[in-house]
Amino acid sequence: MPSMKVKGQTRMEAFDPTGSMTSPRHQERLGAWNAQTMYETGKTAQVISEMQKYRLNILGLSEVRRNGASKYVAPTGEVMYYSCRDDGLHRGSVALILDRRTNKSLMEIGMGTNQS
Repeated sequence: MPSMKVKGQTRMEAFDPTGSMTSPRHQERLGAWNAQTMYETGKTAQVISEMQKYRLNILGLSEVRRNGASKYVAPTGEVMYYSCRDDGLHRGSVALILDRRTNKSLMEIGMGTNQS
């Protein structure tokens, strides 16, 4: 039985191991979108603009159609991590776009940087 509680916390909340992760203070807004292609000029900026419009913290994208696996950091601070085919066919692939705050909580392991 824990001997200390956070001020205002009930005994039941003190025993809940997921309480801090599911509290309304840490609410994240998620979205998913079939981008159909991110290979077109200006498409990344358009998608990030829509993400900001809907105040999304994490946006999952399918059919990104870029080459390789890397990340792109937007001028506004969002970061897009993508994994795509590396054969030049621009088919398939997925990506995640994270806002600046959410990206700070992500631990990167072995990702290159691509500023294109």
